[in-house]
Amino acid sequence: PYLNEGDILPHIPLEAEIERSLRYREAMKRIYDECLSAMDADIKVLMGHYFIQGGTFGDSERLVQIGGIQPVRTDDLPGDVDYIALGHLHSLQHIKGDGCPVMYPGSPLPLSFKEAEYDKKVLLIDLGTDVACNIEEVTVPVFRELVRVKGSIDDLIAQANFGDWKDKYIEAKVLLDGPAVGVGDTVRQAFAQKGGKVLVVESVLPRAGGEILSTEDIKTRTPVEIFQDFYKYKFGESGPDTELDELLTTFNELLDIGREQEIEP
Repeated sequence: PYLNEGDILPHIPLEAEIERSLRYREAMKRIYDECLSAMDADIKVLMGHYFIQGGTFGDSERLVQIGGIQPVRTDDLPGDVDYIALGHLHSLQHIKGDGCPVMYPGSPLPLSFKEAEYDKKVLLIDLGTDVACNIEEVTVPVFRELVRVKGSIDDLIAQANFGDWKDKYIEAKVLLDGPAVGVGDTVRQAFAQKGGKVLVVESVLPRAGGEILSTEDIKTRTPVEIFQDFYKYKFGESGPDTELDELLTTFNELLDIGREQEIEP
């Protein structure tokens, strides 16, 4: 399970992020030391559910660090260990360090359509007292292919008519010139006639300035970036910069208050 920051750190009002980061890292070191002191096995394996420096976030993982807290580093991990298995990141990742292997095996199944772009793996780990750790990657077979398609209504209907969609799950991104009714039903029916099943239909409309902003774009932006985009959408590029700066200052103060309330006991 994920060790929430609020569960392992006493709350200190108005604490600087760098100080809270250091306390979090020290707490994780202490927890692992306590685990090791309770072990009597010759081969020691540790697990954890957190983000470690050197890992890479995808689109579907939730950033679990609250209030900008920094990730754990490899030199925070105990040295007298044979293998460390980590969870939270959905893709296979080998974290570089001077100690034992530190691995995110990733999720065995894709948890978003974005993750369908790479193979899923499980790791077969061979540990012994007299041999080095051997890691074998095993590719998880795909029984239902996930496919992403994008285009206008006419483009998507053409793709449906001329493609092989039998037993495939589909995410469709529909590019529209303006609001439209029944888009989802039209797209789903077109692919269903060819054996596919559309699970997600996302309509994308142009915003001010002609730039496209989708819900997927929003997921990858910070609250401040979304606020700035909204301001430009309402007032255009000609909006006064001094007013935006003042609003951003107030907005950041509200974010800080919200973060403090999230971790209060």
